[in-house]
Amino acid sequence: MALTYVNTIGTVGIMGGISTLPTPFVKCLVDFVTYNNEYLLKDNQQIFYNFANMSYHSMARNHLAKNIRGKWILMLDTDQTFEPDILVRMKYVADQHDIGVLTGLYRQKSEPYRPVIYKVVDGKLEHIIKWDRDLFPVDSAGGGCLFIRYQVLRDLFNNGLPFAEIEGMSEDHSFFKRVRDLGIQPYCAADVKINHLYWGEVTEELYKNGKTDRA
Repeated sequence: MALTYVNTIGTVGIMGGISTLPTPFVKCLVDFVTYNNEYLLKDNQQIFYNFANMSYHSMARNHLAKNIRGKWILMLDTDQTFEPDILVRMKYVADQHDIGVLTGLYRQKSEPYRPVIYKVVDGKLEHIIKWDRDLFPVDSAGGGCLFIRYQVLRDLFNNGLPFAEIEGMSEDHSFFKRVRDLGIQPYCAADVKINHLYWGEVTEELYKNGKTDRA
């Protein structure tokens, strides 16, 4: 019997172990895998789906980055929902514009729900709240929906761990600073939208204030 060669084209890295996955995320993940199989993969191709086995964000993201297979990785956080074509759309944008680091668009879990994308102003990161096109440069972003080329991670690993925390910075901002230091411009695909899940207690105070719809 002849052996069939299977080409791993890329990686989807998922934060958190299988036991921690919320039901809304699982439903999206099932549709996502099905869509990828039908519309992205060709004969003898596969995607490596990898689950981080630790919860500390810096360690988890470095684990996923270190174990990349193929030419790219899409990192997804488990506290969100998304459309099944999210990878196809992000890969298409990255391919068309030769982008090495691309983020989708999602918002913070708490008011005022600002977009998790940033620009550097006077040496400090500020939220980007307005844009006039679907694809635009950013200086930093969250890591919840992050498409990264293998070549970018290779260059970052040459100088240490890509998501190791720089003093005073979170793991995602540390990653983007290292990317900028390499002279690589990250981008945001604003039409690739992700919804953020959140949890909270239903308290008597919430009920009295008429805010139980947040539960």
